[in-house]
Amino acid sequence: MAAVAVLGVLMFDFYTASRSVLDRERFDRLRIGDTRAQTRTLLPGYSVGGLPAGVGPEPAGADTCEYYRVKKYDATLLYRLCFEDGRLTDKAVVADVDNEENRPPDSP
Repeated sequence: MAAVAVLGVLMFDFYTASRSVLDRERFDRLRIGDTRAQTRTLLPGYSVGGLPAGVGPEPAGADTCEYYRVKKYDATLLYRLCFEDGRLTDKAVVADVDNEENRPPDSP
């Protein structure tokens, strides 16, 4: 029974990882000052959950930040989108240095 539960969790992780990739064109279309509703139309269905361990501190004043993968199944480079009062206040490419050793060889 435990094996079935573990398998289910792994399958869900695989599924969400494949659907948390934000392509560069959509990232570039996001503008500082956009509302959450405006950004939602450009974002994938899932984000990387919470602040990754190897990413530096989030910008001061941000209510929330969301993280999206730059490449499928590679969580080393991430897009960070931060919001304050329902508006996009910061967007950046950040590196999860804790994941650096797991980076695929063809990644920048």
